[in-house]
Amino acid sequence: MRPTRKISWVNGARHDFDDFPDTAPRIVEDNLTMLTEGDTPDIAKPLTGLGSGVWNLALRRRGEAYRVVYVLQLVDAI
Repeated sequence: MRPTRKISWVNGARHDFDDFPDTAPRIVEDNLTMLTEGDTPDIAKPLTGLGSGVWNLALRRRGEAYRVVYVLQLVDAI
């Protein structure tokens, strides 16, 4: 079994994420799981202007875009 990191949500971010429509939450969760296992998903891109280690997952679905911003520099969590 691969070692994994914990996902730590900030304030209302998890609630906002759960409000994503359709299959977007499941697709993003699959990509977050890849991150916790040390992989980099195809939809992951560095987010410039906020400092080193800040990335985002950008999912385009049905003309809309959904983003999850995450930080990789936390010791035990994403």
